[in-house]
Amino acid sequence: MITAHAGSDGYKPNSYEFIQSMLDSNVDALEIDCQMSSKSEVYLSHDPLDDYSEALSLIDVYQLLIDSNYTKIILNVDCKQDSIPLYAINKAKEFGVFDQIVISGKINISDINPADRNQLFFNLENLIDISKLSSMDISELRDLLQDLYSKGIRKIQLPYTAVFDELLHLLNEMKLKLCVWTVDDSLLIKDLLNRGCYNITTNIALDYLHSNED
Repeated sequence: MITAHAGSDGYKPNSYEFIQSMLDSNVDALEIDCQMSSKSEVYLSHDPLDDYSEALSLIDVYQLLIDSNYTKIILNVDCKQDSIPLYAINKAKEFGVFDQIVISGKINISDINPADRNQLFFNLENLIDISKLSSMDISELRDLLQDLYSKGIRKIQLPYTAVFDELLHLLNEMKLKLCVWTVDDSLLIKDLLNRGCYNITTNIALDYLHSNED
């Protein structure tokens, strides 16, 4: 999978123009950043805002998915607060687009119904200091991943700079899929896909897809 990072290909992040352009494209997925307002409503923004009146709401985006004739594109809801995942899942079910979303960012696994956890791109940084990942003992890393697997997590997300061969082999052995961000070099995207990455988030999603079509 290729996911268009919020603001990929020169668009304003989390804007209507970005979302509509990606819905009209052949990209596999698009990412949006989400914040919860003081009124417990979710809006598109990377950082907290004092005034969300000019921001799209998550419900607005779900409606755009419906209006796009149920395209197969996946919406990656990147949650900036751990109160957002359950809201996003419940609203997606209400709007009938649950099969078209994945949840990433700040997640408390215990908040999510086990039957819904396959929709998570679980960031390991929710649990550990990613900078220390490569120095972890392999048995310790295996135990960490096994615990996540036992809780229904099937997709692990990391910054691409944290990926190393032993981790890839372990994930493959445990039947866990690896998602990485944010890769903005076409050759590196190809290399990571060839090495078994399941999803790559990039700021050059359309450029990369167009270059491969040529």
